[in-house]
Amino acid sequence: SGFCSADLFRDSKDVFIFFSHFHHDHIQGLLFNSSLFYQGKKVILTSALYNKKNIFTILRGYFSEPYFPVDIFNTLKSLSVENFNTVVKKLKNEISVSYIKLNHPGGAVGYKFTENKKTIVILLDNEFNKEQETRLIDFCNNANLVVWDATFTENELQKNEGFGHSSIEQAENFTLRANIEKMVLCHHAPGRTDAEIDS
Repeated sequence: SGFCSADLFRDSKDVFIFFSHFHHDHIQGLLFNSSLFYQGKKVILTSALYNKKNIFTILRGYFSEPYFPVDIFNTLKSLSVENFNTVVKKLKNEISVSYIKLNHPGGAVGYKFTENKKTIVILLDNEFNKEQETRLIDFCNNANLVVWDATFTENELQKNEGFGHSSIEQAENFTLRANIEKMVLCHHAPGRTDAEIDS
């Protein structure tokens, strides 16, 4: 999941935030986006991983005492949770949204967004393996942009099996095998320096 720029929050459209899963590093920034506080803006949270009730329970528990000073759903009346299929139906005239299950401890999903024949696929928190390659290639077919989990190098991956992340080299190999226009590496290891990422 990611957060839109402030300018996108100023128009008249509702905002939809899709969570891939609910590990700490993917939800902690939600309330630190000041754009959520624009008056009159509806912000709908969803995920293909869980139903509306489970998402609400997870986020309300995380963003309330003793972990957070306020209960977000009581404080932010513009914030709501919807089932994934409900959101897909709401958006069907504007954008097509689908998902794919990923290989990550506790589960995670990737998303495909298509609008005006342009497609973006987000595949974060996935431990890539050969068994899922055909399925992922089909999911990414003709995508203009694929965002890939590049937490590890191939050497690091050998020591971190089961952590639920992929490698930079796997991204390169996948790009050569799949019919995609551009690959973006993301979710780099937290200890990776800027110089190492540039390299």
